[in-house]
Amino acid sequence: RNKLLNIVTSQEGNSEIKIYQDVNIYVSQLDELKVLDFDISKNRQVYFVQIEGKSQINELVLEHGDACEITEESKMNIKALTSSHFLFIDMPQV
Repeated sequence: RNKLLNIVTSQEGNSEIKIYQDVNIYVSQLDELKVLDFDISKNRQVYFVQIEGKSQINELVLEHGDACEITEESKMNIKALTSSHFLFIDMPQV
């Protein structure tokens, strides 16, 4: 709650679940008005899914069931507009 949990990583990552792909999967549940920042490394992108609630990702507002692809940003600022639950995948840019 109110922090990022890295649930899946590549074989070199720190998660307990490791796969043979260059990805990181994060999940979080944020209380209303809580904020998290995530740095997006060069040549990487993020696929973000809003599972419950409403969040603002940089300047974009996502509601329950919405998703977006973030391809040309170096940072992701996540602000919970309501109590929110989300998941995102950090992967190489295609």
